[in-house]
Amino acid sequence: MDESVEAWGLYNMSYEKDIPILVTSVQLRALSMELRYVYPDPEDTWGSLDMWDVVVVLKDGTEVAAQPQMSSYGVDGVGEMWFEMSAPIVLEEVDCVILYNGVKLPMPAETE
Repeated sequence: MDESVEAWGLYNMSYEKDIPILVTSVQLRALSMELRYVYPDPEDTWGSLDMWDVVVVLKDGTEVAAQPQMSSYGVDGVGEMWFEMSAPIVLEEVDCVILYNGVKLPMPAETE
């Protein structure tokens, strides 16, 4: 990712509070995805988060669910979430990733 993207996660101790985060990287694989984030305010570290309803959208419009598997965070406010794809994806066919709350992460254009 060229720059951080503002998104939301659910505080996983109660699932009652949406927490703002900045997504700093997304690593897609055929069967999984790793998402890294930071809290915008270092004083506002809530712990690990969850995201539901995450999908990978292919160029033909097909949506592949990304099921949350695990999340972790450090005292420095940096966190990670791991997802498992409901079906294998071909990375070259990915158009975007849609996160919890409808935040869209477009895939970067290929460069030569």
